[in-house]
Order: sequence, then structure tokens, then C-alpha cells
Amino acid sequence: MTFNVTNEWSSGDVLNHDALNQNFTDIETVLNGGLTTSHLSSSAAIKANQIADRYHIVKTVIPLIPYAAIGLPGGAAAADNLAAQIAVLSSTTEFTAPASEKTLYKHEIIANSGQEGFLYAIHLYAIAITRNSTNDVQIGFYLNDSLIGQLVDLDTADSHYRLHATDPFTNPLVSLSSGDVIKITIQSESGTTSARGVTATLYEKWPIGS
Repeated sequence: MTFNVTNEWSSGDVLNHDALNQNFTDIETVLNGGLTTSHLSSSAAIKANQIADRYHIVKTVIPLIPYAAIGLPGGAAAADNLAAQIAVLSSTTEFTAPASEKTLYKHEIIANSGQEGFLYAIHLYAIAITRNSTNDVQIGFYLNDSLIGQLVDLDTADSHYRLHATDPFTNPLVSLSSGDVIKITIQSESGTTSARGVTATLYEKWPIGS
């Protein structure tokens, strides 16, 4: 641990006010944002919960609806057949959304006991969609069966959809703890609607462990 000021005096020296003020400036510089690891003892044992805004980011990408509603010609045996794979990628067949809400995906949060994280943003992308008049495919995000924000209407093809606050990192959507369950659902708002190539991305922040 090292901290040095600009000026030092020995017994009998005359203190100059400019030199003394410079030493005060040195101290102010360190206290007002100039503190580095060189100023800290290796045995300081500073805990993460004593430091503000120390988080790591977790980004989870979830494929919700495949690229196209078509199987491989020839079944599973054709999985390594290039022509079969090209046939799938050439298809634009969409998946029809169910009339009533169905679960597409679930995962459970696993974290240290007592640790709190945050889901601060959700992103959706859809390659293609088909509406029914003004009705859309709807995607829902739930925490422990409580809807987060609102249902997301997929109303435009090749589009990005976002669910977050104006300042998402400082105003997250919900807090998370071990045992919480995130669920993603799909439904048709009304009538026959469809989509393909839909991916969700969840953005979480968790405090750096002590």
C-alpha cells in the first residue's frame, strides 16, 4: 500500500504555503476518484457488498420457434445430408400459434442463498410473421407465473422487439433469486396467426460474489 504527497519537510525546514496546499491537492485527487489498487492493502478484505454497482452480466439466448416448419426430407437419417439442410433453409413455412396460451420454455434460477439478481431487459427477434387482420402472435414472459410487463405482439416481420425500462440497467424489470422460474409462452391474439425464426434474449445482472 503506497501513498505519497509531493512535498516533505525535515526538522527545521520552513513550510511554504504553496507546497503545503499541493500536498492537500494530492490527497483530494486520490479521494475524489484517484484511488487505485496500489493504495489498498492486500489484506484489506473488502467485500463485494461494500462496493456499489459491481455486477456481471448474464446474456441468455433462447431459440423459441425454429427457422421453418418443415422436417428434414427422409427423416433423421438425412440430418447430415447437405441437400436436405438446404431444403429446410429454403422453406418459409411458418408455425401456427395456438389459440390458447402454451408454454414454450422454462428455466429455474440457481444462485447463492440470499443473493439477488435482476432481469433488466428482454429482446425478441422474429424472421417472419403472419397477422390475422390486427391480431398477432403474442409472446409472454413470466416470473413465477406473474406476467413481466405485457404480452409482446409480433406484428412486423424481420423486426426487433424490446421489453425494458427507459434506463434498464438502473431500473430493471424484476428482481431474481434462487428458485425463481422464468417462463415464456405463445398464443394467438385471435384467429390464425403464425411466425417463424423467433429468438428471445434475456439480460440479467448479478452482484459479483464476495
